[in-house]
Amino acid sequence: MSEVHSLWVNKMLKSREEARTLIRLAKALPIAVVTRLIQWLKDFGIPMGGVPVNIVIDSAAVGPDAAEFDKNRVAAQQEHMLTIWREFDNSVRTIVPLFETEVGAVPTLPRLCDAMFAEATAALRAPVRPPRQVGASP
Repeated sequence: MSEVHSLWVNKMLKSREEARTLIRLAKALPIAVVTRLIQWLKDFGIPMGGVPVNIVIDSAAVGPDAAEFDKNRVAAQQEHMLTIWREFDNSVRTIVPLFETEVGAVPTLPRLCDAMFAEATAALRAPVRPPRQVGASP
């Protein structure tokens, strides 16, 4: 086992109370890497919090006039997403879209947070309805 890997495992074992979250791309190699990493976490008894799927191309944004490369990339991504749902269905926490620019600075974080927590945010913004009275018509 390499020294770097040993250091990483030791750090993970010391912080086992924290939830584990893994970021991945919808491509074959990251799927294989995350699969192996999840197994390592399980082997060491470290709880895993979930798997956000990152940099997903919106297939609706790739129209019929798009370049063949883009169409092929979306088709490959859709196949990889099937693998992700099959392998990690109960662990997928959110799907983050591909943005025009990298999320690499503080000003870009609100957009990332909006994308990651869209469902929760929508639920919080939904109007609160009073409970229906028993026997009342809908």
